[in-house]
Amino acid sequence: MAPLSTRNRRLCLTDSELPSTERNPSPPCSPEVQETAFVFQEPGLPKQSRIDGEIWPPIFKPAFVRSAKKLKLRDDDVLVCTYPKCGTTWIQHICSQLMSDNYGPNVGHGKELCVTSPMIERMGAKFAENLEGRRLLKTHFAWHNLPKNSNAKYIFAVRNPKDCLTSYFFHNRNFKIYDFEYGQFSDFFELFLGE
Repeated sequence: MAPLSTRNRRLCLTDSELPSTERNPSPPCSPEVQETAFVFQEPGLPKQSRIDGEIWPPIFKPAFVRSAKKLKLRDDDVLVCTYPKCGTTWIQHICSQLMSDNYGPNVGHGKELCVTSPMIERMGAKFAENLEGRRLLKTHFAWHNLPKNSNAKYIFAVRNPKDCLTSYFFHNRNFKIYDFEYGQFSDFFELFLGE
């Protein structure tokens, strides 16, 4: 088996090199034709998907990720921007309390935080556009993919990388979508460094 650092280099494929996700022969998985994510799992690593050359959780839809990159932010939007497992939910709750007079379990008529403060790349731009009033949005986009508006508010949070790594490792082990229940920390460490 090749060392993980070598295997990670092989994941840097151009769009023309990606195999189709369909059973019948089709054009390469380019951004123009890719309707579903290219889901893969390297030995010893969590299941992932590739959307337009970027790594995402296997349940993300390419159309939603692409639309979120083009989301038109409103002047009064608040966008919580973090790397995964760096306190995103804590910040969402704090901001929800500051932005709402009646924060609590009944805010939004019992809707969960993922509905009242959606992750834009998971829910898509259309979902966010349908939210009324001042929006509190969440994203794990890298800076170059963030929708921009000079009047919107951006909250960036960081965490000690060692703590983030440990939390992200257990996140991947505990969620069945990653098929990583028996994954090893050393393998995940190499993947984490490669991102």
